[in-house]
Amino acid sequence: MREVVLVLSTAGLLTLTACGGAPAFDSPAQPGALVESRSTPTPSVTPAPEDVVLGSCAADGSGQVAADLTVTNTADEPRSYLVTVSVAGPDGERLTQAHVAAPEIAAGGSAQVRATAPVAGAPAQLTCEVAQIHSF
Repeated sequence: MREVVLVLSTAGLLTLTACGGAPAFDSPAQPGALVESRSTPTPSVTPAPEDVVLGSCAADGSGQVAADLTVTNTADEPRSYLVTVSVAGPDGERLTQAHVAAPEIAAGGSAQVRATAPVAGAPAQLTCEVAQIHSF
């Protein structure tokens, strides 16, 4: 048994050496030294409010509210969207927020999506508005 453990340990060390043996994380040479970030930031795109058009918005009998949306990509490259719809009762008090992701939409293209959220005891009259649009 001891020989098996020794052989496996040696094989593991040889594998690390063959792969360069570099540690998973490089630490700075001196405490407090700055470490260069190697990640590339993703460009942020702020979509125009008219890129998302709200259609119907209503509660169903199962405790869900659904908002139908048309999302149009006005950029010159494919984009994906995350949309938040704020849902309020007749008194204007916010009841919930509904969210939806519109997967990659071609430049100049459109997609029909539905944002949904649970809402307990929803009144017959709801007011919905697009609260946030994120594009990437």
